[in-house]
Amino acid sequence: MTNTEIDRKLALAIGYAPEDITTTRFGTYVRRGVTGGHGYYIFCHDAPDVILPIMERYEMIVNFYTKAAWMQIKRAPVIFENNPRTAAALAVIKAKEMGLI
Repeated sequence: MTNTEIDRKLALAIGYAPEDITTTRFGTYVRRGVTGGHGYYIFCHDAPDVILPIMERYEMIVNFYTKAAWMQIKRAPVIFENNPRTAAALAVIKAKEMGLI
């Protein structure tokens, strides 16, 4: 899965409507509650200002030594990935697919 696909699936998993997500060759953008004007903001799972609030919201545990991420929910998947922030994003996506969040 590419970074752009991860960004799009993560935005959908945390509640953005499909019409509020735009993907270009430069990245993924989401519209955040702004009426009129330019309300699109960059949405990258690798950016700390995007992934850290998500990790806090879902009470995630990330082990930077083993590069694993999981939620404190029963039956939540443990995801191992080279980048801990990517592991956290994939854990949220998988939990949403499983119906845990």
